Amino acid sequence: MASGSSPDLGLPQGTLTAGCLFQTVWNLKSGNEPGNQARVHLWYQQKFGSLCPPLTRVEDGIDRYLIACTQCGIGIRSGEVYAPDGLGDMRNGILRINPNNPQTDLFLRKCQDYKT
Repeated sequence: MASGSSPDLGLPQGTLTAGCLFQTVWNLKSGNEPGNQARVHLWYQQKFGSLCPPLTRVEDGIDRYLIACTQCGIGIRSGEVYAPDGLGDMRNGILRINPNNPQTDLFLRKCQDYKT
């Protein structure tokens, strides 16, 4: 597992983007619970066809990301990096299925999306 603060990564800048921002704003505006990871197990099977255990901490969600190199999070307050499989595959552009969430059909579709 890689860990450290964001300056330790040697990146010129680091920014949280996309879903982590707009989904939070939309959830707050609509009155939905911003921490929606805690509710994933309620809708996951209907959407993806397989069970998802209840997530009790942020790392539980990251640990279940479909593609191993996407298993990365940066703590907003602490700046700590959580990457259970390290950052090598992300750095090298390698897509591997996460053995903790082995959904081959979804994995192959997602890989195809990344190629286009």
